[in-house]
Amino acid sequence: MSFEGQNPVEGRDVDPDQGRVMKTKLRRIGSGYGVLLPKKVIDNLRLSVGAELELTEHEWGLDLSPFDPDFADQVEAFRRTEGQHRNSYRELGK
Repeated sequence: MSFEGQNPVEGRDVDPDQGRVMKTKLRRIGSGYGVLLPKKVIDNLRLSVGAELELTEHEWGLDLSPFDPDFADQVEAFRRTEGQHRNSYRELGK
């Protein structure tokens, strides 16, 4: 089955380098909601019960990824110093 070029779920364009499109359902769990992830996704991301996930909301949808506290700390440090070191970052990026 090929997902190249089209998202079979919504008919939207999909970048083949961004991974596969999978369908799941929103379910009611107690007083909240949950989404069941396919076992293949859990295995590929090496997740286990209790693993923290990071959910990012975008205009185009949601992005769900494993949460890495060390990486989150590095991103926060960058954001705090970004304005002060803008020129340095630009030079490093060349």
